[in-house]
Formats: sequence, C-alpha cells, structure tokens
Amino acid sequence: MRKVLGDYTYCLDSMYVLSSRASLRKDTMVTRRNIRFTVDGLSLAGTLHEPDTRDAGARPAVLVAGPSPQVKEQVPDTYAVRIAAAGFPALTIDFRGFGESEGQPRLREMPAGKLADLRAAVSFLAAQPDIDADRIAIVGICAGAGYALKAAAQDPRLAAFAGIAGFYPDLRTLRDAMGEDGYRAALRQAIEVLAEEDRTGEVGYLPHVGPIGAHALLQGGEVYEFYGSERAASANYRNEITADTMYTMLTLDTATAADLVGVPALIVHGEKDGACPPERAVAVHDRLAGPARLEWLPVDTHIGFYDDEASIGPAIAALTDFLDKSL
Repeated sequence: MRKVLGDYTYCLDSMYVLSSRASLRKDTMVTRRNIRFTVDGLSLAGTLHEPDTRDAGARPAVLVAGPSPQVKEQVPDTYAVRIAAAGFPALTIDFRGFGESEGQPRLREMPAGKLADLRAAVSFLAAQPDIDADRIAIVGICAGAGYALKAAAQDPRLAAFAGIAGFYPDLRTLRDAMGEDGYRAALRQAIEVLAEEDRTGEVGYLPHVGPIGAHALLQGGEVYEFYGSERAASANYRNEITADTMYTMLTLDTATAADLVGVPALIVHGEKDGACPPERAVAVHDRLAGPARLEWLPVDTHIGFYDDEASIGPAIAALTDFLDKSL
C-alpha cells in the first residue's frame, strides 16, 4: 500500500524510500522489521523502523505511542517512518487487546496495561545490540502523549519525552469544568456499564465514532471525518470500543505525571485545537520538572496531526531537532 504526504512517499511493505525536506536526511532508506515481545504473559506485536545509515556503534532510539484506539499501522507508523528517516530507529506497537497483539477483552482502553506495554517495549529496545540503552526517547501523539508522559515519569530508562497534539487529562480540571455534581453523576452513569458487566459477565461494545446523534463514544466533527472515512482505513482497525471507555475517560489522569518528568521534554501543539485544548498543553509544560520546550504550530486542527502535511511536517521538524539535541 502506498501513501503520499506532501513531498514524502513511502511504501508500507518491507521497505520505505523517502524524498527529502529539511527534517529528513536525503534518500535515507528505512526498513521495517515485524517484532514480538511478551508482557504479563501476552504476546504483543510491533514494528521496528530502522534507518539504513550504516553508522558505527549503538544508536539512540524512539518508542512511539499513538492515539487511542489506533493500531500501529495508522498514525504511529506515519511518525515512526519519518523519525527513522532522520536517523533514529523507531518502534511502534499494538497495545494489548488491539491489532495484532494478544489480550482480552478486545478493544478495551486499559491505562495500567498500556503503561506496562510501554515499559516492556523499552526493554525490547534496550536489548537490541545496535541501540544505545541509555538514549531511548518516548514520543506520543494525542492520547499516546499522555501515556508517554506517564511512562517517562515512571521509567528512568527513558532519556527524553515528546508529546504531539497531546491529550493530557487532569481529574481536578475535569471535575471543576463539569462541577462536582455533574462529575459525580457522569461517573455514576459510566460505572453502571461495568456493574452490568459484573452481573452478566458480558463485555458491551459501542462504535468508537459516529455522526452527530449516533450512539457512539465520539460524535461528529473532524474526529468523525477522519475515523469515519478512508483516511483512517487499516486492516487491523475496527470502529469499535468497549462500552466502559467513558468510565476510563472520567478517571484517567496523566497530566500530573509531568511533576515527575525531569528529562528533556518537548510539547508540540496547535494554536487552536478543539479536541485537546492548548491550555492543557501549557499546563503540562509548566509542570514539567526538567528542561522543557513548547512549540506552537499555527494550525487550527487536531486531526491534521494525523494525516495532514501542514501539521505533520513542522511537528517532525521540531521533533527531530529536539531528538538530535537531547539524545
């Protein structure tokens, strides 16, 4: 399958060939290696994108965490191939319960499980003979940025963190926005889904996205324009999620992890983002314990960071500059 992003062209088979702009090293060849590793008794699938730079010695590497509930072949691979073309081996994974990875129930957002998966992915990278275990960075996009932030706080092997168009939930901010009564009412309604699962033993599902008025987790807007079209097409992606996901969203807090992230950090965000408000990116940046850089891009989109060169190109340029200086 061939995708085209601006002046970049790559083939999603065994080899990528990219033409160049400022953020890429010209004519860099990137190979793709399918890998598997085990965590909590589960076999997880990943893709290691490796630059054919023939450099001597071990190289720094990057772990890429994508949006939820995406699979590795979607946005994660889009970023990983560009990162690899800049000279950094880049690993994408299917989290447990998604894509080609094992795990039950399928399509459930499991924060603790995702963090364990990222930890095991770091272990995989650190064990590779051509990768410098002391120079591994983690990069996240959308919800993956929040998980990457928390991973960077909890795993001292990670030498740098970057979040792109990040979703950084903060429970106190959410409760204040909804009001105490509103938050408790939403929480009670959401937990009833899990209570029903407790009673019946059956896992409920609903569409991940749908048009306005549909019975779906997310409705309308640019999110539906992306996931509800061929733009999000992938053999391993299903427009479905467990019905308890709203409870997870109401109880997930990754923003406060910034207090414990002392490694070099980069936040890339659009000046306007209806899905992930820019003020949340500022709040995370200001909480970071180590050296931090906040890069604003003059765009008014969130989903543009998924497949629009106007957002992806500048984000990759800022990211590769940061990686060059931090690893």
